[in-house]
Amino acid sequence: MLKFLLSILGVYRLYEKWLWYQVKDRPKPAHIGIILDGNRRWARSRSLDPSMGHYYGADKTEEVLRWCLDL
Repeated sequence: MLKFLLSILGVYRLYEKWLWYQVKDRPKPAHIGIILDGNRRWARSRSLDPSMGHYYGADKTEEVLRWCLDL
């Protein structure tokens, strides 16, 4: 919901652009670590089955990996 509201205002795109300029000309790391934690808590906080947290967490992980490839 927050991302949606920020995108309507154009703030999210501005933030993405700022982040891109922070990293684009710097050396890229050879390795990254991603700790997948909190998926069940996230789902429970939204009254979803805990397994749905893993489903949404996997989608977000794919999105993060695409960001890495874009760099």
